[in-house]
Amino acid sequence: NSRLLIKSKPFSNQELQDAFAGRFAELGVDPSRVDTMPLQQLTGTHLQAYSLMDISLDTFPYAGTTTSCEGLYMGVPMVTYAIPTAATAATAAKIAAVAAATASADGGTSELGGTAPVTATAGRAADTMHVHNVGRTLIRQLPPQYQFLVTASQEEYCNTAIALANDVPKLVALREGLRPALLASRLCDGKRYAKDVEAMYRNMFRTFCDERRG
Repeated sequence: NSRLLIKSKPFSNQELQDAFAGRFAELGVDPSRVDTMPLQQLTGTHLQAYSLMDISLDTFPYAGTTTSCEGLYMGVPMVTYAIPTAATAATAAKIAAVAAATASADGGTSELGGTAPVTATAGRAADTMHVHNVGRTLIRQLPPQYQFLVTASQEEYCNTAIALANDVPKLVALREGLRPALLASRLCDGKRYAKDVEAMYRNMFRTFCDERRG
């Protein structure tokens, strides 16, 4: 009797809702079990929507960030798929290939990297693959009892969500402790974050100065 709630700004359009429901029907899922919700204009109304959810399913390959933090704050456990390094490398290679093709058609420069050489694109792409695994980073800041929410395969992702949905006492305990755990984590430690950012700026400036001197 589970239901799926998907919230996105375009769902204010009825034609899109119907098309989305039709796609689920093609996949063998009863559309009546799928709820769509458009953008909520007020922050309070937006946060109240989390009361409709028992478990949050992090998206992939592009993971949630702000919405993930909001869900955790509202006490909704989030199952996330940490995409393996090999898959990340493959994605980076595809981005580099697209950039190379773009550069070839644009006189040797890449739209993805401005006027930077295309040879640097693969490295930049690999560095930005953190967007695939933001959920893992967030969950890793929480106590040990939440670490099972980070999964290493799509099969484990599905099985973890199903198992948690069928274990109501565990789900209740996780939900009750989630907001306090989040607030006590480094994710909500503004002073520590500011110091870390300042230290990073200093390191970047030192590196810049060393390269200039070299």
